[in-house]
Amino acid sequence: MIFKCHLTIKRFILFLFLFISPCLSAAAGSDFSQLPVSSWYNSLWAYAVYLFLIWLIIFLTMRIHLRNQQRRIRKQKEADRHAEEVRLQEMRQEMLEQELKNKTHELMLQTSLLVRKSRIMHELLEELENQKETMGERYPNKLYRRMKNMIEGSLNDQNDWLAFETYFNNAHHDFIQRLQQQYDELTPADIRICCLIRMNLSTKEIASVLNISVRAVELRRYRLRKRMNLDGDVSLPDYLIGF
Repeated sequence: MIFKCHLTIKRFILFLFLFISPCLSAAAGSDFSQLPVSSWYNSLWAYAVYLFLIWLIIFLTMRIHLRNQQRRIRKQKEADRHAEEVRLQEMRQEMLEQELKNKTHELMLQTSLLVRKSRIMHELLEELENQKETMGERYPNKLYRRMKNMIEGSLNDQNDWLAFETYFNNAHHDFIQRLQQQYDELTPADIRICCLIRMNLSTKEIASVLNISVRAVELRRYRLRKRMNLDGDVSLPDYLIGF
């Protein structure tokens, strides 16, 4: 734009030169001593050139100022948009972190309830066995078998594990999938052990939740290490927590 304005000015000056050159040629043979000191630059055309140059300077100044102002506005808008994107990203990150905390908290509550229920059911079963042993034949066999079946059925209730698995998948959505992909020889029982170990449950708590003996849990942990090809110095809980 500035180059075009410069070109226009040059053309206008050339036009003025061609216009006034005949007058200058006509006056070339006259006595310049009789001409006024200020002849052509005090003429109407000279003032027209002055006004045009003044207008051009003002125009170019305002245009440059407008461009700079537009550039500043554009940069400010880009900065505001970037800041808004960063703020939204931080908000999304905070929401995801809060959601993960909530899901982890729910999983911990569900795990605590599962462990507590298993412990109570085992205590009831033990109390039932003690009563049967103490009372002997006086304790009705029908009632004994009914109570024992109810307690064992509650211990082996798959709904409890399905609820735990749902909360676990919400908090660790890809743990089971990655575990199955990397170790395709693991059984569903092995997966359960891995999930409970990742929750940092003790061997006794795992045995109570799964309604098996502590010895059985230890054997399953040993088989897990063999199937995962873990070295002797690698901790199984640390490995699963960091998996």
